[in-house]
Order: sequence, then structure tokens, then C-alpha cells
Amino acid sequence: MEGVENWADDETHKNRKGDLVASTSFAFFFDPSLSLTEVFSAMRFRLQSYRAHLRCCGFIEEAIPLETTECTDETITQLLTLEPPEESGKDSVEELLLKSDDVSRLMKMERRSDLDSKDQFNQSRRWFPYLDKFDAGSMHLSGGEVLETLDRPIGQSDELLRLYSYVRHQTVGIRSSAILFGLKSCIELGDLEFGRGIHTDALKFGLNISKFVGSSLIGLYSRCGDIEEAAKAFDEIIEKDIVAYTSLITGYAQVGDHRAYEAFRVAYHMQKEEIDPNRVTLVSLLQAASELGALEEGQSIHGYAIRRGIGCSDEVFETSLMDMYNKCGPPNMAATFFGRMGSRTVGSWNALISRHLQLGQPLEALHLFFQMVQRNYELDLITLANGLLSCADLENLLVGKIIHAYIVRTGAQLDIVATTALIDMYLKCNHLILAREIFDRIEEKDVISFNVMIAGYLQNGFACQAIEVFYEMVGIGIRLNPVTIMSILSALSDLKDVRQGKCIHGYVFRRGFGSNTEIANQIIYMYAKCGFVQCASRIFKNIKLKDLVSWTSMMMGYLHQGHADEAVTLFRLMQRENLSPDSVTLICLLQAFAQLGFLNLAKEVHCLVQRVSLDIGIPVINSLITAYSKCGKLDMSRVLFEHMAGRCLVSWNTMIAAYGMHGRCVQALKLFDQMKKENVVPDDLTFRSVLAACSHSGLVEEGLHIFRSMKEEYSMIPSEEHYGCMIDLLSRAGRLEEAYDLLRCLPPRQSASALGALLAACRVHGNSEMGETVGRWLLDLEPQNPSTYGLVSNIYAGGEKWKEAAQVRALAKERSLKRTPGYSLIDGEVLEALDPHILDVWKERFWNLAKNQSYSMCLVVEGLCDFGNVSATFWSVDALGFQSVHVVPCDSSKRYRDNRHVSMGAEKWFDIELWNSTEQCFKVLKSRGYRIATTHVGMDAVSIYDMDWSCSTAIVVGNENSGISNEALELSDLHCSIPMKGMVDSFNVFVAAGILMHHAVCDRTSRLLMISCYTG
Repeated sequence: MEGVENWADDETHKNRKGDLVASTSFAFFFDPSLSLTEVFSAMRFRLQSYRAHLRCCGFIEEAIPLETTECTDETITQLLTLEPPEESGKDSVEELLLKSDDVSRLMKMERRSDLDSKDQFNQSRRWFPYLDKFDAGSMHLSGGEVLETLDRPIGQSDELLRLYSYVRHQTVGIRSSAILFGLKSCIELGDLEFGRGIHTDALKFGLNISKFVGSSLIGLYSRCGDIEEAAKAFDEIIEKDIVAYTSLITGYAQVGDHRAYEAFRVAYHMQKEEIDPNRVTLVSLLQAASELGALEEGQSIHGYAIRRGIGCSDEVFETSLMDMYNKCGPPNMAATFFGRMGSRTVGSWNALISRHLQLGQPLEALHLFFQMVQRNYELDLITLANGLLSCADLENLLVGKIIHAYIVRTGAQLDIVATTALIDMYLKCNHLILAREIFDRIEEKDVISFNVMIAGYLQNGFACQAIEVFYEMVGIGIRLNPVTIMSILSALSDLKDVRQGKCIHGYVFRRGFGSNTEIANQIIYMYAKCGFVQCASRIFKNIKLKDLVSWTSMMMGYLHQGHADEAVTLFRLMQRENLSPDSVTLICLLQAFAQLGFLNLAKEVHCLVQRVSLDIGIPVINSLITAYSKCGKLDMSRVLFEHMAGRCLVSWNTMIAAYGMHGRCVQALKLFDQMKKENVVPDDLTFRSVLAACSHSGLVEEGLHIFRSMKEEYSMIPSEEHYGCMIDLLSRAGRLEEAYDLLRCLPPRQSASALGALLAACRVHGNSEMGETVGRWLLDLEPQNPSTYGLVSNIYAGGEKWKEAAQVRALAKERSLKRTPGYSLIDGEVLEALDPHILDVWKERFWNLAKNQSYSMCLVVEGLCDFGNVSATFWSVDALGFQSVHVVPCDSSKRYRDNRHVSMGAEKWFDIELWNSTEQCFKVLKSRGYRIATTHVGMDAVSIYDMDWSCSTAIVVGNENSGISNEALELSDLHCSIPMKGMVDSFNVFVAAGILMHHAVCDRTSRLLMISCYTG
């Protein structure tokens, strides 16, 4: 070998060490006369270059200077124990250095030992043909050439940037080709900071004026969103060509805001310079027109392309034209253009399908997809993704599975977009497990795939699983975007997890998303739903540009916390800002009116909708039905329901619930049967409403049949609410043992409402033993509920266990628990509205009226005969604070009519319910928890002075002719009478009713006062 001969002829060994270092070959390594220590000394210079490269590539953090390294046997052994590559001579030096395994072997050169074997020496010699090719001393000549050889595929740009850094640190000058390859890698990676460094290098060596380097700089800054710097780089180019102009036009088109107009200004300047646009230029201009909605400019570009013959049968250009007409023109313009196309490409089909999806027309999109299949077009990934998205919007699982089977059968390798569409389809079709399996198989997940998975879990009511996916997303380092933040805030709102919500709020503030109004609206809703209304209100006030969603979000927050009056006030402030309400705002407003009992205002909203012909949907009509029913206008609710064009499941549920609320169980059951005849499948809310209606009307057998049908006919598992309705139904009917057995089917921690219903029934039916057992259970389950203490105390008082009753009330007092009294609003807060117009004495009287009126007692007038006597009785009803009266006529010809000359208008202060039969009336009253006490002169009658009136009682009086009917006597729980001192054995009906009601109120008040004094 030549190197060996030159070394052998060397007579002077005095400066051998210097010659070794200066040598540009590794021939000295094969001289047997040299010691290994001398050979390794010559290697120091070369190893220093390799160390610098390793440090630049990030494989070592700090290199020890070679001058401080001793040539020990250990370091020499490290050199000799290196293994050569498997295929010698095929890998370039650059590829060798960029392989992490090989680099790690080089790093081990200073940590190996045991230099004894000559075989190890011979084995290590095979490395040096590779090392000899890499000469750091000549890097100023080969740096550009090295980078030019690395025109690597996508995915290796980061390695190329590392090598660029190494070249830059080892050379004085650099070629423009190295700059170009570095910028190309930065564009591919979106690395703006590294690109700025390359731009600085280009400025130093005057390469920025080159049209090639300048165009690459424009592409870099445009790719990273810094269009101002891209314009500066464009201005620095001396001789601008079509590539430079097109790069800047593309950058402006990709900005996506008003600055896209600059693309047309640049194109105008380009034509003044007599540079004709090419196909890429026109595609970018079409993109700018699409972003701006500039139909005229887009049509001008189309006409220019036709005149110049550009883009004919070109898939990219025609797809851009379709996209422009989709976004700028009327809905049918894109379809018209598509129909006139001579040769339709797959891209044009995809553009039209995407247009229908954007317009919310998935059925039309799926129809076009089938046409592509029938005409034997080759389906690409975009086509498959559009087909899957159509199935997702239509919730068509069958067709979605067919497309999935086609993908599996053809072996198509889905990209992240198509895979995400497949996941979205399964999520919207309620196949969460399969969607999760596909999601887990994605190797490189992006933020969109995570967003789809989180949104899918939220749509199906699995907020906890959505949070888990979010944690997984954060764990692998994917940065959140606004869609992610809004989805996770929605999940935290459902979970009422304000602690995590505050963390997300802090992240939003740190990342600069605070100016995003959509995120701010979601934060408002999250705080309000979690009970932090003041925090929500503060954020709402700090929003500078409030939109309709901001106002609606705050209104919804007030409604969730029961502040309906604040929601109405906020709506009035919104009207002052000249914002027109949409359907969501109207739904919130109607919910507020329903809570407050603002019947007239609900009518105004209804009139507003009819007058201005607002494009409202079924949800607003459903809210109107609910508002009318809660304000007592069931007939208006029924009319609205009957005239609805397209009833949804929520409409049926709303009307069934309205009937149940008003005690019209028969109508509710008829509507339920009609619903099934129209093939509307009931959900859990439907069954809850029907069972609640049966409970309020005492229809035990009907309720049991419907409860069993949930499992047998619809394969539905009853929830806690369904069990609670059944327990309440059985308890009201006096079937306490059955209710208690059913209660045991529920988990211990999920039966609070059912326990409360059973406890109240135990008190009504006098089962103190079971009541005490259930009461202790309920106190353990809900120790912070003040109503529980009242129920348990009443159970003990009913069994005359005054000491235990006092202890329970004392425990509630010790824990500072106060029961919030119930209330009923008709036309809202009357006192606040009348406050400026009434005297204080009348205001106090109104307050006393609201305080003393109660539903704990009610009066039943059975066998209506004389309207005058009934009206006279109403006078006493109002005077003693009774809130409801039930009237049963003696026959169908006798219907109640107002007689205000006798009642003096007293009937307007309480509820009057009319019944067709005594049986129906008593059944409903018992289901509401009333004890039926009939006034009757007989041997089994109990004196009213010996009765306990502390429990809810319905007092039944008859007429002067026949008194109480035999049917009423049989259905009642007990008979009572007023002791008479004279020869007459009865009072006039309105006198008897007055005495009974007066004594009942006094006795109840004194007994409750006794308990409170005992707890004293």
C-alpha cells in the first residue's frame, strides 16, 4: 500500500508525532514498527473533529478536550474493540456518522479496556477506510457537497439540520446549495428559529439576494405564519422570477384573513413586470379568492386560465376551482360547474362531496360517493374519509362498516385524516369500544385525532373517559389547540370539577388564548355550572367584544344555579346592545320564565316568534310546551304539541311530563301508547316521566307493567330514578313492604331519593318501626340534607317519641342546617314588581299570606249540589291558608261555576281542581301523600279534638241533602265528627268546613310548636 511504503521510507522519527497529526491518511496505522501509543497520539486530531460533530448532534452534552486525555491502555482498547459495519464500502461517511448505534460505538472509544489480542487490532483496522474519507481539514471545500448528497426523504430533515450545524461550525464559508437544503428541512419541520439562523448565514455571505435562496426564505416564513418577514425576504431578491412571486402569493393565500388580498396585489405587480403566471400561481390565487369569498376575482382567474389553456384536465387546478366555487358561490354553483366539466377527476368529486358536508347535507354527499363507486373511480384516502364522515353525520353504521370492510379488503393504508374519520363514524354510531381500538392502533396521533376521541366520549356522556384521553394527549407532549380546550372545559363542566377547570383556565391565560371569545364563553359556563357564578360573572364582564354566545353562556350559568331572575335581567341588558336572540337564547329565556312563573312573558316570546317569523326549531317549541305547562296552561302545551310538524323524542317526553305534572296520568299513558304506535322508541327519560305520572295518580299496576317492560321489551336497565319512582308509587299506595324489598335492589349509596319517598310514606301510613329504620339509613346517607332531619323527627313525633324527635332536631341545629322553604310563583315575583306602588302595610300582608299558605291540608267538597254553599266555603279556605280545594259534583249535570258574590273573589288565591268521580279524586290524593278524613256522624267516627292533625290530611265534606256518599266512606282512611251539644246533629256544610279547617290548623301548629320548644 502506498501509505505504508511512504511511511516505511521515512528516516526521521524525530518529528514523527507531528507528521502523524498532519497526515491526511490513516496509512500510519498499518506500520508495525510503531507502538500503539504513538498511533493513538496521531488519532487525537481526528477524534477531536468527531467529538465536535457528536456534540452538535446532541449525542453528548460536553466533550473532554483531547489535550487532557492520556493515551492509556484503556483508551487504546476502546479503539480496537469497535465493530465495523456489516456491509463495508456501501455506506457514506455522513450516513455512518448519523447512525445513533455507530455514534454510540464511537463514544465508547474512551471507555474500553483489555488490549491483548492482535485479532482485535486487525478487526478495528476495517473502520478506517470510512474514517479516512471524512477530512475535517478540507470541510470548507466539501461542506456544500456533503449536504447536496443528503437529499433525504421526509422524516430525516432533523438529521440534515444537525449535519448543517456541524458543517457551519467547521467551515469558514458555505455554499448556497447548503443554505437551500437547510431551508428545505426547516420548511418541512416548521422550525422557524433554526430557519432564522440560516437566514442570518445567508445575509453574512450575501446569498439572500439569490432568487433561489430568497424563494426558499419566503416559503419558510410563509409556512410558519410570519408573512411580514416573507415580504421582506421577497424585497431583498434582486432578480425576481416566477418562483419568487408564486412563493409570496402562496404565502398570502395561506394566511387566511384580510391579508390574502395582498396576493392579488403581488400578482398585479408580477404582470407589470411581464412575468406570466403559471398553474401553481393560479392555484394559489384561487385559494386566496376562496379564503376571501371573492367570487368575481375567482371567476376572473378561471377566465384567464381558459384563455391561456392553463389547468385543462389538471386535477389540482380543477379541484382548486371547485373549492373556490364551493366557498364563494351559491350552493348550486359548484354543482353546475361540476356538471359542465368534461373529464371529472377524483379531486373534483372530492371537492363537491366536501361542499355538501360543509353545508350540512350528508345524504347528498353519500349519494355522490355511491356515484363514484358505480362509475368505477379509484377511491383515494380523501374520498374514503368523506364517505366515512357522511356516515358519521347520518349515524349510518351499516354503510360505515361497508366502507371499513372495503378498506380492509383492498389493504389501503389510511392516513391520519381517514383514520380519524373512521373513528368519528364509530363514535357517532355509539360503538365506542371499536373506535377506541382503532385509536390505540394509530402510531403517530395528532391533535385532531385526540379532539375527535374526546368529543366522541363527551357526546355519549362519558366525561371521565374524555378526561383520560386528554391526560394521554398531554403525556405524549401534544400541544392543545382551542378545540381541545373547549372540549375539555365541557367535560369538566359535566363533572363539575372546578379544580381542574382552574388549571385549564391558567393554561389558557399562559398560552395567550385569553382573547379567544369562544374559549372565554366556555370558561364562563364551566364556572357557572360548578357553582362559581361570581367568577363567571367577572370573566363575562372582562370580555371586551361580547357576542351572542357570551350572553347566552352567562344566562345558562345563572339558570343552572337557580338564578332565573338574573338570567332575565341579563337578557334585557343584551337587548340594549341590539343583539337579536337565536334559538338557544330563547330556550334559556323560556326556562327562566318557567322557573319564575312568568306566564305573560312566555306568551310574549311565543308572539315574538310568530310575529317576526323566526327560524326556530323543534327545541324552542319543546321549551314553550314546558313553560306553558309549568305556568299552569296545560291546554296551550297540548295545542302546541298537536300542531308540531316533526315531533322528536324530546317532544313526546316533554308532553308526557307535562301531563304527569298536572296529575293527568290517563292522558300521559294514552300519549305513551300513541308514541309506541308511531314507532318512536322511548328512552330512560320517557319511562321516568311515565312512572312519575303513575306515581302521582296512584296507578300501581300500570306502573309495575311499564317498569317490567323496560327490561322485557326494550332491554333497558332501570336507573336509580326509575327505582325511585316505583318505590314512591308503592309507598303512596301503602305497599311499604314491597317498596322496601325493591329498595334493597339499589346500591346503598344511590338510593337517597327512594329512601326519602319511603320515609314520607311510612309517616303517612303510620309505620313507625320501618320509618325509624329507613330514617337512620337516610341520615347516614345524607347527613347534610336538612329535609332529612325534618322527616325523621316527624316519624319519631308520630310514634310519640318526643325525646328522639328533639334529639334529631337538636342535631340539625348543631350542624347549622336550615331547611329552605318551598314556594310557588304565579306571574313571577309579585312583591318586587308592586313594590313602588303599594303601601308597607299591604306589602306585609302579602308576605304573611305567602308565609302561611300551605298544601299540607286540603278540602274536598263531595257531591256538589248548592253552588252558593261551596262558594261560601271558599271564603273560609282562603282565610285559613289552605292552598287547594277539590270539587266532585253529584252528577254530570252539576259543574262548578264561580259565584263571586258569595266567595268575594277568594277562589283566585288558591287552586281548584275538578273531578269526575270520588274514586279518581281519592286515588290521586292518596298518591300525593294525603290521609283521607271524611266528616260523618256514626259510631266509628272520631272526634276532631282527639285526632292528630300534624300529618297531611284531606278533609272531605258532603252536601246538605245526602251528606258523604257510601263510596267516599269506603275509600276514606278514617271518619271524624264535630261533637254537638244540642238537638241538631250537624252544621251547615260551609260552617262545618270552617270549624274543621280551623281546628286542624290550630292543632297542627301547636304540635309542631311543641316539638320545636322541646328541641329548644
